[in-house]
Amino acid sequence: MPRTPGTGTEPLPEALRRFTTARRDLYGGRAER
Repeated sequence: MPRTPGTGTEPLPEALRRFTTARRDLYGGRAER
């Protein structure tokens, strides 16, 4: 059992890049597509 918040797994960076179609910065940065 993980001792930190979250799901206990780390996303694979390459999978995130491959399947991400749009991205938004929720903290005031510019949105990217």
